[in-house]
Parts: sequence; structure tokens; C-alpha cells
Amino acid sequence: MLFASFVSISQTNLELLKGFDEAEVIKSARNKGIPETDVKGYVSSRKSDYIHKNAVAREGGEEKLRKKLTFLTLTKDSMDRVSALYCPNIDFQLNDYSNWTGECTTTLSGGAQYPTATWAALGINNNGGSPVFLNTNPYSLSATAATDFQVIMNMPTLANTTVQANAFNNGFDPVCQNPVTLYYDLPVIPPGGTHSLRLGSEYALYTSEEIVYAFNINANNPLFIYQYAIVLNRSPMEITGRQPAFVFQLLNSSNQQIGCPNCLFFKEAVGVASDTAFLQSISSNATVFNGDPVYYCKWHTDTINLTPFIGQTVYASFQALDCIFSGHFGYAYISAKCASSNASGIKEILKVLDVQVFPNPASESLTLRINSKEGQLDNCELKIFNSFGIPLQGVTLPVISPHLNCTIDISDLAAGLYFYTISQTGNPLIQGKFIKE
Repeated sequence: MLFASFVSISQTNLELLKGFDEAEVIKSARNKGIPETDVKGYVSSRKSDYIHKNAVAREGGEEKLRKKLTFLTLTKDSMDRVSALYCPNIDFQLNDYSNWTGECTTTLSGGAQYPTATWAALGINNNGGSPVFLNTNPYSLSATAATDFQVIMNMPTLANTTVQANAFNNGFDPVCQNPVTLYYDLPVIPPGGTHSLRLGSEYALYTSEEIVYAFNINANNPLFIYQYAIVLNRSPMEITGRQPAFVFQLLNSSNQQIGCPNCLFFKEAVGVASDTAFLQSISSNATVFNGDPVYYCKWHTDTINLTPFIGQTVYASFQALDCIFSGHFGYAYISAKCASSNASGIKEILKVLDVQVFPNPASESLTLRINSKEGQLDNCELKIFNSFGIPLQGVTLPVISPHLNCTIDISDLAAGLYFYTISQTGNPLIQGKFIKE
């Protein structure tokens, strides 16, 4: 574990709630005829008002409090708002293909790094995206595996199971069974998310799929964040450019890859058996199609800063490709967000700390060298967020007097971009970011 678990309510809020009579508020709600189902929400609202009133009094006025609250903690909600405004439906929240385009094909040829598709020009699902395909099963013996190519998933992730028949209904891919724990452990939506899109299925007949999102880069949305999980059926013939693959690219309006780090990512089944990011499934579902092994990579996240491309239209392309000989399949799950260049609204308003982070990127541990500009500081808390703004864990720091070196274990974190905040008794002091290799 990285740190001790978060508490559900901050110490500051507990102090500001002193004197709040919850029983009296509940009584008042019932006297006003508020429905019983709404009483809890009414109490929560009165608590918020009470905390705000006391916070204004403590800080010496509304304006001083507002300045402190201008520093916005990175949250999933803030990123959802940015995506909804500047990259609508990039995360499939509308349960349809709005603002996405796509193609399918049964024509594949060999390539230098992965198969090359010749698209059929019939649109998403070969039907122009209508009707929308939702929550269909990727298993090759299901009725829809051969025809549903771009499928929106919004199934909640329920309890892990080792029972094949229960995996899909519990929100897990029914092909991917962990060889160590025996659990089906690839959720069809990313951790902390609510939606994804599945490209392809466990059905191989030269079928390949592409889904593309076009968006204009501006100062509000230059961080492009995407998540992916991959399932590849490996052929015994290790021939590069012929095997199933997953491909991500960022393209310009001329369909050329733009020049930026990480703007191309691909994974072909060649060599996947020795890739530590992949597990070989032991499910009988995995071998029912052709008897060859299936390898899967659980959800990964990557973040790309597109600030140099502000003012341009960028196309995010995702492809899942079968092998060119029709005998082996590849499919994937994807999700995406966009965010502002100031880390989704985090602003350094009260910078009373200097923080140096090293090494950055880091693989096993990360050291924060913290220097206080205001002498001794205590009651400070460090929090870590993933690139989707979801809080992971946090810890109360020792006294900063005025220097502190804090080393944290990040070996359990997946590779990707992370953010940290340091706050004192609930008041944010500084934020930063680091990369886990």
C-alpha cells in the first residue's frame, strides 16, 4: 500500500461542525413535510451551510475564504466538466457514438509493425452507428460476437468471481481469467470510470475495428488522457506485422501522425508471452476459438500534453486488429478524457512551499524535498491522484520545520501520470505531478 487510507471527512470540517444539532435539523425537516427519502439530503445541505458560515467567520470574511477556495483540488468531477464542455462524449457518457466516427473491415494485409486494414466505409458497426450496440458479450460463442464491432459498455463492476458463467454479468471480461488468483479480473470499464467502448470480440475472421474522435485543441483541453485494456490471441507463428494488435495514434487532418511523444502506441501479439504487462488467461473461453493462448493487459492510463497543437484539430484513433490469416483475434477496451493545461483546475494560489520531486520519472520510490517559506508547518497532508483525478491514498506528513524529505513507495502504481497535493488542515498549499515508469 502507498499510504494509510483516506478519512471520509476532514478534521477541518469536523471542527467547523461543532455545535451542529443534527437531531434538531432532522426534526425540522419532518415538521416542514419534507419526504423521508429527502431528509438525508436536507441534513447534508444544512451541514454544508453551517460549515460555510463558520468558515467565513474563521477566515475573516467571504472574500478571504473565496481566495482560499480558488485553489481547486484535482477531482474526477472537474475533469468530467472539462470533457463535457470541450470534448463532448469523449468518454461515451451519452451511451451513443456522438462525435465519434468509425470503420470495420474484413480486409487485412501485413504491415511493418502491425497489420494494415482496408476499411469498408460502412461506418461504426458496418451500420453507420445505428442502432447503438450496448453491453454485448465478447465471447465467441455468444450470438453477437461476430457482428458487434464497436460496443459501448456501462456495466457496473461487481464482485470478483472465479465462475466463468458469472464473469460477464459481474462486469468482467469472460475471456480473461487470472492464472494466479483464478479470478476473472479484467473489468469492462476502467477503475473509477462508468463507461468504455469495446473494439472487437473473441471472433476472428479478418475482422478489425477503428473508432476516431476529432477535437479542436484549445487552452481548456490540451491534456488528452486515454485508458486501454487489451486482449490478444497469440499465434505460434511469431511473424511481425501479421498478428493481432492494438493501435493508438494521434493524427492531423491529413491522416498523418502528429509529432509528439507517445502519439503512437501499438502492441502486437508477437512477443506478448514475455511481456510482464500481460497475463495468459486460463479460462476455457480463451481457447475455444482455436486452442491457442490468449494474453490480456489490464487497464493502463496515458496522458499526452497537446499544448503545442492549440488551434489545430487532432484525431484520436484506436484500432483493434485480427491476424491477417483469419485464425486469431484481437480486441480492446478504451476510454478517454480531456483536461485543462493547469492540471484540471489546480492553481497554485497559496504557494508557501517549494517542493522538489526526484527521481521523476520514477519506478519504485519517489522523494519529495519540501521546504517551507513560513517556518514550521504541521498538520499537513499529502494526497496522490491518478490522471483521471481519482484520489488514491494520502498520509499525514511529519512536521515541516522548515525542511522535510518524504520518500513514498510507488511500486504498486501502474505506469502513467500522477498528481499530488499538499494541504494544511484542509487548506491547499501546493500541487505538482510525477510520472511512474
